[in-house]
Amino acid sequence: MCFTKSNTKSAEENERRFNASFIAPEIYQPYYARSGYSTDYLYIIKQNEKETINPAYWGLLPEHLTIDKRSEYLRQYKTYNARVDKILNKQNRAAHFIKSQRCIILADGIYEPHDRHDISYPHYIKHEDHSLFALAGVYTELDDGLYTTTILTREANPYFAKIHNRKKEGTYRMPLILNQENESDWLSGNLNMNDVTELMNSFTIKKFVDYPVRKRSGQPLNESEGIEPFFYPEQQSLF
Repeated sequence: MCFTKSNTKSAEENERRFNASFIAPEIYQPYYARSGYSTDYLYIIKQNEKETINPAYWGLLPEHLTIDKRSEYLRQYKTYNARVDKILNKQNRAAHFIKSQRCIILADGIYEPHDRHDISYPHYIKHEDHSLFALAGVYTELDDGLYTTTILTREANPYFAKIHNRKKEGTYRMPLILNQENESDWLSGNLNMNDVTELMNSFTIKKFVDYPVRKRSGQPLNESEGIEPFFYPEQQSLF
């Protein structure tokens, strides 16, 4: 499950990387750790609107709701992530939007928990060059004109399974991170479901690095030291 992420890059760096412009650049602020519980925005690029970066709330809401219902809805349904297998079997709310309301979610790092002796330690995962990447998602537009989004997850590869070592409904999970050359395809309106399925079963070939980081009340820190390595004494023989 992907529940906390970072985007430490400036608005200009995001715009250059994704060849798109913020619809409201004045409200964008880089962040070190943002979780699904936050009332602050994530930033997405919507299907068929590749040149625009929009703010969106984390947690997929039905389109007939307004944002004041967000907390109540997410307490019940927890739509922060959407499993690819359940989308394909039409067992997930995100399945209704996978054909026409895909998006990418902009990030430069994610946090995953590693369990050791029943204690969870957050690990920060990023590209070796700490460059931006695209998480695959879907979005909704609410009656009040605001957007909500969810991050797609798939069965973990060995690297992610080693870090996020607690199974979720029988499998290890990881967020679906797209190859850069596939980002434009994911946002295209010309895909059939076979194309979408193929992309949902893909993953970036670019390498990641990871390390444990500090936590406060069990959560990563939303400050610069929060993405710096912090090795707990009991973790020295972690791997």
